[in-house]
Amino acid sequence: MTKIKYERKCKNWLLSFRDWTLPRSEAKETFIFWTGLFTLSSALRRKVYISKDILGSWEVAPYLYIFFVAPAGKARKTTTLSYVDDLLLDELGIKKASAAMTQQALMKRIADSPDASMSIKIGEFGTFYNPSKDVMIDFLTALFDGVKKHDSDTLSRGIEYAERPCINLLAATTPKWIAENLSESAIGGGFASRVIFIFEDTVRRRKLLYHIGPDKVDFVKLEKIYKDLFTDLLHISQNIEGEFTMTEEAEIFINAWYLKSADKPTIPDPRLIGYHERKPAYV
Repeated sequence: MTKIKYERKCKNWLLSFRDWTLPRSEAKETFIFWTGLFTLSSALRRKVYISKDILGSWEVAPYLYIFFVAPAGKARKTTTLSYVDDLLLDELGIKKASAAMTQQALMKRIADSPDASMSIKIGEFGTFYNPSKDVMIDFLTALFDGVKKHDSDTLSRGIEYAERPCINLLAATTPKWIAENLSESAIGGGFASRVIFIFEDTVRRRKLLYHIGPDKVDFVKLEKIYKDLFTDLLHISQNIEGEFTMTEEAEIFINAWYLKSADKPTIPDPRLIGYHERKPAYV
């Protein structure tokens, strides 16, 4: 039986995501872009990767830890996170964590996931952090590194995952919360070096009523874009798997970038060395 080739609805999923969100949002495009990437990564999980045949001693899958950082009430960070809920519906089969849970509960939730994958979206990271505090930070750090076995003194036995964990985390917080709660060790060599921090302190524009004015929103058009986004995302989550390859142009670009920047941190601060060393994995 001949398999019917899927015809994608969106020529470029991320650009369509932008077109669906930006007209009805005050947020900066950085928040929009990274929300789209988080949504895609959550759908792909560890089913796609760049292999050791390309990278040598390690492989990389599309999992992300992203923090939107802005002063309280600024930049529309929490509103932007809500777009994730419209797309990561149950039909996609993506396991999701609660916004407030203990480290032990999260560990069990991941263990119960068939592929040890989890999507975590948190409107305020403090609510997720508070039940277990630094224990949760250490656990998230280990998960990012793909630790397959995790032992906990609070459980009668350790947990060994069926697959290497693949966790996507998108959270919002404030500079004040980070300064008051994340330890220097978390900033210097641990958790924070695995996080992409997106900072904004203003909105992109001011608009209250979206159904009037010269730039009024065509909500019928947005609904069509939404349906296309969800249809493609459903196909991605259920059918896309295997090894990524790079075009020759991409190989030349990223190799030149790595050789040029690897030993030249943007900010020569010892606390940021861990972040700088992990930057190639994200790129």
